[in-house]
Amino acid sequence: MRPWSCRLQAFCVPLHKATRRTTRPGKSKTTAAVAPDGKVRDTKVLGGSPLLVQEAVVAVKKWKYEEAAKETVETVEVIFQ
Repeated sequence: MRPWSCRLQAFCVPLHKATRRTTRPGKSKTTAAVAPDGKVRDTKVLGGSPLLVQEAVVAVKKWKYEEAAKETVETVEVIFQ
C-alpha cells in the first residue's frame, strides 16, 4: 500500500435504473478527495458511461475511508454488472 493512500472502510453499491432495465454492464471512473476524517469531500468524473456516472458519484460520496494525517485523492473505478 502507498503511504499516502487511504484504506476503504465502508462502501455502498450503486444501483441504476438503466442497468436494471437493460442489464447492460458499464464502468465509471472518478477521483475522490478524501478528508483526514475519512469522508469523501469531493469527486471528479474522469470518464465512463453517461448513464452511469451520476450514480457512481452518489455512491462514492457515501464511502468511508480510514482516518489519515492529511487529505488524499483516490482514483476509483465503479463497475456496474
